[in-house]
Amino acid sequence: MLYSLCIHEKQTAAVWTSINDQLIILVNLTLFPAYCKKGYVFNSGTERCDKCLVGEYKDTEGNDVGCTTCPDDVTTIAEGATAATDCSKGLVYSRK
Repeated sequence: MLYSLCIHEKQTAAVWTSINDQLIILVNLTLFPAYCKKGYVFNSGTERCDKCLVGEYKDTEGNDVGCTTCPDDVTTIAEGATAATDCSKGLVYSRK
């Protein structure tokens, strides 16, 4: 009999079996996200997708493109913006 386990928090998976009461690990993998959706950027340190920060947006999917910073006179109102049109004037924001 084969057993499998996926631990989402650690993004690991394992497949194992038991023969004569001995645990034998057949496969032990670290999983990576297939790609980051719009509004998210791949963080190689945590190997997860993080939301773009306030003042940034990402209008494409994938891990090879980072978030784009809004022009100086506009910003986004929340993290995870997905389009340049999410950058708006009239919002109070101080970029440091």
